[in-house]
Amino acid sequence: MKRESIIKKGIPGTLFLAGMLFLTMTLFGQISHTVNVSNFSFSPQELTVAVGDTVIWNNTQGMHNVNGTIVTYPSNPESFGNNVASGWTYSHVFNITGNYDYRCDPHFALGMTGKIFVEFPATGYNFNLPGANAENQILIYPNPTRDYLTIDFQPSGEKFQKIKIMDLVGKELLSFNDPAGSSYQKFNVASLNPGLYLMQVEINNVSRIFKFIKK
Repeated sequence: MKRESIIKKGIPGTLFLAGMLFLTMTLFGQISHTVNVSNFSFSPQELTVAVGDTVIWNNTQGMHNVNGTIVTYPSNPESFGNNVASGWTYSHVFNITGNYDYRCDPHFALGMTGKIFVEFPATGYNFNLPGANAENQILIYPNPTRDYLTIDFQPSGEKFQKIKIMDLVGKELLSFNDPAGSSYQKFNVASLNPGLYLMQVEINNVSRIFKFIKK
């Protein structure tokens, strides 16, 4: 059923958008990331994960803890952490996008801190070119997005010449046009209203249309 017909039947746009957000998130499998805790450090100290991913901290040496509480870091979207001890494993599932700071309380003065960046995962679309042996892919991220939308063509040896961002009736809202081509482009979509949008990408005179969600 087309989005236009759904809206005409009276389903609020916010419910439709929420459904699209859920559908987008369920397309991706959650994965786990490991942070080693030893030698007065978190390794890696900074980590970028997708919504729904699990971060596992393994303490293999010393008396440490993970403190990412909102009391300690008021700008964290949510709290996480454990108590000071040795030889522990602690995990947390990050379901809210944003930037998270955390620290080891006993060794904070020694610089034992870490950061977690939680983002929506990239949406990957296949882009088959005539005569090409390898399967190329367009990555669009973050999707859903709020402020900026990045288009990344893999492998980077190929380049797109034109990009149009359109509403559902085909009205052009933003565009990129360069005969020399590019394999990477970033759009500021902050001014767009929340909803579903179309993106037309042209590579070597071959065009494809993809979708993304603006929160």
